[in-house]
Amino acid sequence: MAGYPVLPVAALAFAATELCRWRWLRKPQAASKGGGSSKDKAAGTAAAGWEDTGCSSMCFTPKQQDIGYMLRVECTPAAAAAAAGACEGMQQPQQQQGVSLPSAAPVLAAAAVTAAEPQQQQQQQQQQQQALNASSAAAASVVFGEPLTADVGPVRAGPEQPAARLRQLSPGVALPEAWRFRVMSYNILADQYAGTSYAQQVLFKYCPTELLDNNYRRQLVLEEVLRYQPDICCLQEVDDKVFAEFLQPQLRLAGFAGHFTNKQGRVREGSAMLWRSAKWACAAVRDVKLRDVFKQPLAERHAQFTPMLQGSPQLAEALQKVTTVAQMVLLLPRQPPRPAAGTGSSSSPADDGGREPGSSGSSGSSSGSSQQRMQAAAAAVLLRRTSCPAWRGCRPQRCCSAAT
Repeated sequence: MAGYPVLPVAALAFAATELCRWRWLRKPQAASKGGGSSKDKAAGTAAAGWEDTGCSSMCFTPKQQDIGYMLRVECTPAAAAAAAGACEGMQQPQQQQGVSLPSAAPVLAAAAVTAAEPQQQQQQQQQQQQALNASSAAAASVVFGEPLTADVGPVRAGPEQPAARLRQLSPGVALPEAWRFRVMSYNILADQYAGTSYAQQVLFKYCPTELLDNNYRRQLVLEEVLRYQPDICCLQEVDDKVFAEFLQPQLRLAGFAGHFTNKQGRVREGSAMLWRSAKWACAAVRDVKLRDVFKQPLAERHAQFTPMLQGSPQLAEALQKVTTVAQMVLLLPRQPPRPAAGTGSSSSPADDGGREPGSSGSSGSSSGSSQQRMQAAAAAVLLRRTSCPAWRGCRPQRCCSAAT
């Protein structure tokens, strides 16, 4: 759709995504003809009437003037000379993976479109230019393969009033401070629940079928996520392929890292958590499967649930059938916190003297590590509250100066 960037999904082996060369072309739909191999199409691009769009980055955003045109992406795989030499004579595995993973002559599937704001697009172009500059500097040590292509289209007009803009009460504003962050939780409705005949004819019969199409919906979902500018995003009912081929690559370009957990059983959907890489570092990840938590006999750490399960055998049986999963992700802020402790000398209302309510005796010291300052702040609050003879009923601003 016009205004929604297209990102190809590539399978590479013995090649590096950041070294690959990209080119985007377009041609009116009426002049397009199918057939031919990817290599043949790459060789006959000019003769077939394809015109260069001028975009040489991996991501391309169609404009209004591109509506009705077919798009072609051309990828020339590349690898460092040392890596290419080490792989000579080796059988190239066909591994399907997302654009972010280094993987050998590319197999392209032109899919995945997102809605990115102009600022994000500028950032993406800068990143692509930096990668191009880096690869140009090492051009002598880079080996290129044969270019391959994939077609997609035609480009169609986007919605005049996207639901994301109508639902958003106020524009999302980035929160650069380390101590301020925005958390977003969103059930995006897995395609396996929206693409069935029952879903289209019964559950969502009020919705036009073309609007339930996953390729259309996921573009709008991503647009909404990016508009809110979350620092942590928790998504439910995420198709595994949508995450691997669409959400993860697109949100990586927007500065996010993430983790996906598939539900138990045969369903191919689950939960995904993403966080802004510039703000958070992932220290640990743990997946929790609810069925395993309540498996009999209960583990010692889950012993508190024993009375509940003994009192309801039906519940105990039901919990053995659920496919629900939970994610536990430990995130550490990249910017250290800056706490301060109030260290006034008064410990009771009688010691306040002539000070105004809310004032403190002196400011806390800023020396030492962040962890030490946090511990000092907590200790100051605890000591001042317990030293006040009337701490249970007094006003904190008069006799129990709190950390700020």
